[in-house]
Amino acid sequence: MIGKVVKSAVANATQKSGAEPEELVVWRAFVDEGPTSKRWRPRAQGRAYPRLRRTCHLSVILTRSEDGGESSKKASPEGGAVKGRKKAAAKADEES
Repeated sequence: MIGKVVKSAVANATQKSGAEPEELVVWRAFVDEGPTSKRWRPRAQGRAYPRLRRTCHLSVILTRSEDGGESSKKASPEGGAVKGRKKAAAKADEES
């Protein structure tokens, strides 16, 4: 499903702005809550339980890469704040 949304976003960008597909990269992708379909499920003794079918909106924002798609930069699994704390802890260990 996500691949389908990305392909559609690339097709839209090439059609509307004239960008080449090779120079496009995913800048941001996110999921928002969509409309909820509310139905009732029959239960025993005349009761009914609600059945909520939740949907979502997939959004993909593309941007042109500066290097024309030559190199692929991978983000590290650690965030910047975590790296900073590890470096600070290593400096504290060296000093003591």
